[in-house]
Amino acid sequence: EGAETSVPAQVLVKVSDLRGRAQIIEMRELRSGGDDPSTALLDYVGTVEITPPDTLRFDVGVTREDGGTSTMQFTREFHPR
Repeated sequence: EGAETSVPAQVLVKVSDLRGRAQIIEMRELRSGGDDPSTALLDYVGTVEITPPDTLRFDVGVTREDGGTSTMQFTREFHPR
């Protein structure tokens, strides 16, 4: 039916810059939408230190409660304002 379901997970994020410096981003879970777990939304957020301009590569690993895993990689450019 296309319904969305929030599933708790362990999210591990490693970020590296073009010089090869790497850091692990500590992720934390945020719940919104009420106390009912069937309707609450889950987000995982973290912060990373940068000095713009910089290009960062993010490697994300997700392990769901049922043991299933997913990975993704993406890059992001940061520019001074």
